[in-house]
Amino acid sequence: MALPQPLLDFIGPPLAPPVPPDWDLIAGSLGTGLPADYMELAETYPMLKLGDWLLIAHPSVPPPDHDVDNLSTLQQWALQSRFVTDRQVRELHIHDPATGRTHVRPLPQNTLPYPAYPEPEGLMAWGSAEERGTWCWHTRGHPDSWTVVIVDSDMAWEYLGTTTQLLSDVATGQADSPLIPASLARCGSWTEQFLV
Repeated sequence: MALPQPLLDFIGPPLAPPVPPDWDLIAGSLGTGLPADYMELAETYPMLKLGDWLLIAHPSVPPPDHDVDNLSTLQQWALQSRFVTDRQVRELHIHDPATGRTHVRPLPQNTLPYPAYPEPEGLMAWGSAEERGTWCWHTRGHPDSWTVVIVDSDMAWEYLGTTTQLLSDVATGQADSPLIPASLARCGSWTEQFLV
């Protein structure tokens, strides 16, 4: 699987090879494999911050506080996913990139219709955007079919596509979400690569 060219153009070439992830160890600790496109992104780049806005967890990078359990940033965020589903979300926007349509679903109980990872089909956090929510996988089905759900303080937005497909849409300004700034597509030169 090749990473989408618009995403590669947005990020630029890798500054250095990332620390190779131990996918078997990561799958064992998480209890699941991960999407192949995310794995390829992690094998190509170190931890990323896109447009000085979206921090993408890397499976080989320890968190800044160097957790005593020696968990990677991705593992630590995944274990904290329960906090995502505690938010009082009023509506869920479901976007299908194939049709370009978005369906808005009110949530009268202010509760997301998904459990938190590690529950079956739960939300697993993998990204964090400044002041605009937590980016999660909806872990339903095979990892390559997981969708992306962005959960903010009062709304959630689900993208019915893959991780790198969404990141490519962000890079080209085609991600039609109130949780993603339209100006982000012009910020590619601000992408940071964290070398460890």
